[in-house]
Amino acid sequence: MYEDPNLRVHIAFMGYHVKRITDPVMRGRADKLYLVTHSNDNEKARKYKDNVLKILRKEKNIRIEERTADIWNLFRCLNVYREIIQHEKDQNSIYINVSVGSKISAISGILACMLFAKGIPYYAHIRYNDTNKSEYGDETVTSIEELPVYLLGTPKPESLILLKILSLAPLKRMNKHTLIEKLEKFGVIDENFSQAAKHSRLKSLLNPVGMDYPPQVLQPRVEVENKGRQSNVILTTQGENILKIFGQ
Repeated sequence: MYEDPNLRVHIAFMGYHVKRITDPVMRGRADKLYLVTHSNDNEKARKYKDNVLKILRKEKNIRIEERTADIWNLFRCLNVYREIIQHEKDQNSIYINVSVGSKISAISGILACMLFAKGIPYYAHIRYNDTNKSEYGDETVTSIEELPVYLLGTPKPESLILLKILSLAPLKRMNKHTLIEKLEKFGVIDENFSQAAKHSRLKSLLNPVGMDYPPQVLQPRVEVENKGRQSNVILTTQGENILKIFGQ
């Protein structure tokens, strides 16, 4: 484990474990740890965090950066992962501890690896001890298992622009003519195209199967409503979720 020569960066969400965080960091010779705590932590959780910091601050070569997030909100957890991965991905190796924190933060950790095409999730198996309890908890890490991930396609920039335009429209809907005009201003559709070519380009943006991401994962992101001679494009809940995950 951890044979990459680049800096080794770990991400762990704080929960009610200590060694499940500290052992993988030390065994993996981590250079940096992002420790994410709940944005509204209680006294018990702070005690566990203090114990984690007490152990790891003895390791002079480990840099610790703290973050906060609502660990029960999938999209906020994903945003934390995205920000860290985007900051670290160019030169460093990233390892994500999915055995700590909340179940939501663990799920979002695996999703982050799949969506942002970076990061290795791992699970620290533990054995609870009936004796020899200490201020650092009563668990022993028995093994650390890297988990397989399968990459998911990500939306192209022009697709995110389309979703962003719709998200700012009244009732999150817009007729095709107005939408084409907006997309022209962003350079997504060439204003010199013929009307037929513009509508063809819009159609490809509204139906990106095979070009953007698997439709079974994130479709439908928009719906087209036909009313007589006018067609409206409507942003769906799935489309809003895509913006939450990938939007800037």
